[in-house]
Amino acid sequence: MLSTPPGALCEDEVAAQLFISKRTLARRLNAEGTSFRALRDQVLAQQAAGYLRDSPLAVEAIAELMNYHDSANFRRAFKRWFGMTPDEYRKRRSD
Repeated sequence: MLSTPPGALCEDEVAAQLFISKRTLARRLNAEGTSFRALRDQVLAQQAAGYLRDSPLAVEAIAELMNYHDSANFRRAFKRWFGMTPDEYRKRRSD
């Protein structure tokens, strides 16, 4: 998952890379108590946090790097992942 550009990962491609069907991938992840969306969100959250922590880039630039076409969508996703906005996260990390 980490070898593809952030946000560009889709379930069909992952299944194809593993030489299994999308449905088989979903069943196996379900057996592990997770889903593709949960794993993808986990990876994206880690990448977004890394960008905010380790770079001086603006939130809009990070949203673009993460393959979000609208920074508002990135901000909403980030708040869902961490319970705070990207600006709040960056401020807390710098304190």
